[in-house]
Amino acid sequence: MKRNKLLVSYLVFSLFLIFIATTLVIGDEVNSGDLDYGLLCRYSFDETSGNTAFDSSGNEYNATFSRSDRWEDEGVWGGCLSNDHSWQMFYGDAPAEVFDGLDDKFTVAFWAKNTAACDESGHGAFFKGSNNGTDVFYVNVYKNSSTPADHYLRTKAGSNDETAYWWWGYNAIYYDDVDEWHHIAFSMDHSTKILKKYYDGELSGVTTLSSTDSCAGIDAFRLFCRNTGDANGIKYWDCYHGLMDELNIYNRVLTLEELGWLSKRSPQFAYYPNPADGLVLPERGMLLSWSVADDAIGHEVYFGDDFDDVNDADVNSQAFAGSLDLQQRQFDPGYLRGGRKYYWRVDEVFGDEAVKGPVWTFITVKNNIDLYLLIGQSNMCVASDVNPEDDIPNIHIVRFDKRDSRWKLLDPNDVSGIGPAPSFALGMISDREDTVVGIVHAAVGGTPQSRWLKGGDLYEAAMVRARDAMQYGTIKGVLWHQGESDAWNLVKATAYGDNLKDMIADIRNDLYTDDLPFVLGQLGDFSTQPYNYIINAGIQSAADDLTNVKVASPSGLSGGSDDVHFTSESQRLYGFRYAAKMMEMVGPRTTTADVDDDGNVDWTDLGLMADKWLELSDYGDSKDINNDGRVDIEDFIIMGRQWGQ
Repeated sequence: MKRNKLLVSYLVFSLFLIFIATTLVIGDEVNSGDLDYGLLCRYSFDETSGNTAFDSSGNEYNATFSRSDRWEDEGVWGGCLSNDHSWQMFYGDAPAEVFDGLDDKFTVAFWAKNTAACDESGHGAFFKGSNNGTDVFYVNVYKNSSTPADHYLRTKAGSNDETAYWWWGYNAIYYDDVDEWHHIAFSMDHSTKILKKYYDGELSGVTTLSSTDSCAGIDAFRLFCRNTGDANGIKYWDCYHGLMDELNIYNRVLTLEELGWLSKRSPQFAYYPNPADGLVLPERGMLLSWSVADDAIGHEVYFGDDFDDVNDADVNSQAFAGSLDLQQRQFDPGYLRGGRKYYWRVDEVFGDEAVKGPVWTFITVKNNIDLYLLIGQSNMCVASDVNPEDDIPNIHIVRFDKRDSRWKLLDPNDVSGIGPAPSFALGMISDREDTVVGIVHAAVGGTPQSRWLKGGDLYEAAMVRARDAMQYGTIKGVLWHQGESDAWNLVKATAYGDNLKDMIADIRNDLYTDDLPFVLGQLGDFSTQPYNYIINAGIQSAADDLTNVKVASPSGLSGGSDDVHFTSESQRLYGFRYAAKMMEMVGPRTTTADVDDDGNVDWTDLGLMADKWLELSDYGDSKDINNDGRVDIEDFIIMGRQWGQ
C-alpha cells in the first residue's frame, strides 16, 4: 500500500513539473448584495408577543415598547407591529448607541402601512432620534389643514436646525393606498453631499446636503413616536397610528439593487442567509441556515465551489444537494477546504413549483490567520482616495470588520479611503503560500497620543478588538502611525518618545507577547507642524531603545494639499515599506516543504507526504504544507517550487 501511494505521489509530482511555471491565483471579486454588511440594527417585528422587539443584526440593540398587545401576524415579511387604534398611545425606546456606528453614510429602510386612524388620531412619527431634545433623525407623515388635506413625508437626517426638514409630496400614495404596505427608504452620503429618497424600491427624489448635516450626538431614539422626552409627556397625537415592519439601519449607502431586495413584498425566495453573503469564515465546521419564504412547503438546496455551476443548476445537476422539508432550515455542507470560495442557493418550493433564490457565497480561510493590529490616526487608516489599482480582493487578505466583528475580504472600497493596509498585506503574503493576513484596524483620524496610552479610550478599544480577533489567529505585529495631532505642542512632542515606549510595553503585556514586533511610521517630510522633527526623533528613539521595533521611513513620499496626509500613491509605497520592515522581524516564509526538517526538500519529504495522500490533517501537520486541511496536489505544487532547496 505504501509503495502504491508513493507511486501515485511520483506520478502526481511529475505531472506538476510540466506545469511548474503556471501561476495559481486564488481570489475573486467581492460579491455585492450582502444585506447584513454594515447593518447597525434590524427590527423584524416578528415576535408576535411581549413588549420587546429584538434586534436581529447581532448588535443587541433591542427596543422596549410601552404595550405588549400591538402585534399582528400578517406583516410584509412575517409579523409586524401595529398601532391601528384611535386615540391610543404606543411607543418603543431603542438604545441611542445604534447611532454610535454612524459615520458620514447611512441608509434607513422600512415598511409602513398608513391607516384611517392616522388622520383621525395623529400621524406621530415612524421614529425619531434627538440630541438634547432637538430633532436630528426623524421620519413622519405630515398633514396640513387644507381641504382636502395635503400629505407630506417629512424626513430629517442630520441638521440641528429645527427647520431643516426635507419634504416629499405624499398625496398620491397616501390617498390611493391607505391600508396598503409601502416600502420607504432614504440614504445620506456626506462624501457626495447627496440624500436620496426611495418609495417601493424606486428612486423618488434627490436633494443636496449641507456641510453641517450630521447625525452625531443622538442621545435618544424612539420608535412609533415623535416625542423623545419624558414618557409622561407623550400624547396620543405624538404616536404613529399605522403599522411598521422590517426596520433596517445601515452605516453605508445601499445600492438600488439591494433596496430592491428589501422592498419585495411577501418574498417568495429564501433570504437572510447565515453565514451572511460574502463572509470570510475562520472556522470550517458549520451549518448553513436561512429565513423561509411565506407559504413555502419545502426547500431545494444547491452547493458547490463554482458560481456558474450553482447558479445554473437544477435538481439533476451535480450541485444539487438535496430537498428538505419545510421544518428543515439548516444544511450541513460537510467537509470544507481551507482557502476556498463556496457558493450556495436555496430554492423555495410552492406546490409543484420552485422559486429560484439568490446565489450566496462564503469564503473559508486557511488555518490560523496572521494578525496585524493597525493603530494611530488618519495616515494609518483612510486618508487618501481609492484608485482602481487598490482593488485587491484576495483570499489571503482579510480584515476584522470593526462594525460587526466579522471577517471580510480586505477591500478599500468598503471604507472609502486608502491607507497603507492593502499594500502592507500584499507585501506580507509574498512568497508565503500558507499565510492569511488578517488586518485588525483600530486607527482613528485626528486623535492625540494621549488617547492611545494605556487607560485611554482608543487604547482600550484597540485591545478589545485585538483580543477578539485573536480567537481566530495569532497576533504577529503592530503598525503605528500617529503624531500629527501632537506636533503642534512642544510639551506633547517632547514627551512623545517616552510615551511611545510605554505604550509598546503595555500593548505587549496586554496581548501576551513580550517580543511582539512593531513597525513605526514617521511623519512625512512635507509636514508643516512646528515640532514634527521632535515627534520623528521620539519615534526613532523607541526603535533604538527597544527590541523588535523598527521604523518605516517616509523619505521621498509626497503629501496632499493639506501638508498632513500622504497621497494615495505614497500610501501604497509606505505600505510596502511597512511590510519590508515587518518581514525583517517575522521572516520571509512560513511555509516549508521540508517535512522531516533535515534542511533539504527532497525525495524523503515526498515519500512522507505520500503517506498522508488525500487524508484530512489537523493544523500544524508538517505534511499539509499549505495548512488547508488535506494533503493534496496543492501541497506538491509548493514542494515543487522549493525542490532541491
